[in-house]
Amino acid sequence: MNILNKVNKIILASLLTATFLVAAGVAPVAADVQKHEVVTGAKILVFVGDAYHDEPLNFVNVYNVSGNTVMMSTNYDFATDLATDDFDAVLISNINEMSDANMTAIKTWFETGQKLLWLGGDSDYGGFYNASGFANPMLNMIKSQLRVDAGAIADSQSNDAASYRVIANETGISSPLVDYVTNGFEIAPFHGPTSVFGWDYANNKGVDLRNTTLTGVDVIVNSSKAAEALDQDISLTAYDFYAYSDAGNGSYPMMASEKFNGSYVVVTGEVIFDDYKFMYGSFTEKNQLPHQGMMLVDRMISWVFDQDFGLYSTVTAYLSTETVTETETETETETETETNVVTESTTLTETTTEASPLGLYAPLFAIVTLGAFVTYYRKRE
Repeated sequence: MNILNKVNKIILASLLTATFLVAAGVAPVAADVQKHEVVTGAKILVFVGDAYHDEPLNFVNVYNVSGNTVMMSTNYDFATDLATDDFDAVLISNINEMSDANMTAIKTWFETGQKLLWLGGDSDYGGFYNASGFANPMLNMIKSQLRVDAGAIADSQSNDAASYRVIANETGISSPLVDYVTNGFEIAPFHGPTSVFGWDYANNKGVDLRNTTLTGVDVIVNSSKAAEALDQDISLTAYDFYAYSDAGNGSYPMMASEKFNGSYVVVTGEVIFDDYKFMYGSFTEKNQLPHQGMMLVDRMISWVFDQDFGLYSTVTAYLSTETVTETETETETETETETNVVTESTTLTETTTEASPLGLYAPLFAIVTLGAFVTYYRKRE
């Protein structure tokens, strides 16, 4: 039996089992290996455009099932539609350019307050990503103190079978935000990433977030101490920062946030809310290590809209990293059981508030995550 047939069989089994359980009013409880909060009730736009980071389908499915309204777009007209649509959060992948009109619309939206703008970066490998094209001009326009490095991070020790498949394994300096987002964190993959540094407007230059504290800025996750910063292309800009820093190697910021003007901006060295290389998931692609990439994304969003702004409540996601025994139900009295090692997490939810009906969706999270594996399997090596 090939891998797709196995996956299809697992999905079919999960659908049948979930249908039976929902009909019976039973919500199974997964092993409480990872547990984190997913916001419910928010309105979210995921804007994508890069060939390798254009399928955040797992994120979209998880958040829609959790009671949010999520739009995924490759050609959204911010200048025309953003003011009317008034999303709570806008997540943008590592795109290379955007019109001034669209960027101005994002700035206006952000400054209304209680918003989340998330920008995902990428390495400079092959010149596919240009930090000077959109991300850093956008951060400059809203006067954020965060910047996307124009280079790359590699790690010969903490990785998923190759140095460019970086696995972050350090948390930032303790704060209420960092402690909440990283509670239970051990590792998370950042495939082919860059890093995040700070910006000093007074002196118009970059600053090292490893030894500089900026008001409102939290460094959430770092690479390991063994990581190194690289400049892999022929360009040299003000954003090629860490490769030419004298501060030494290691512990580069991979995820940072800043609160100002009543809103949050989050900058990550990769598009970790995407399906690509299982970054928004709970197992690494090559070494099959359980990780907390999904947890970091979900907790950050929950911090903004539940813990800080208090706009929405959350549901609790349980992620099981154990081998799962799937049961195919053919009739009510006749069953056939097959045991499979599932290479993604089984995700279940329960509501944290009496008013929410999301407890009924608990079995469906398993379907969402398993279904997303089909997408994962066909992505590039």
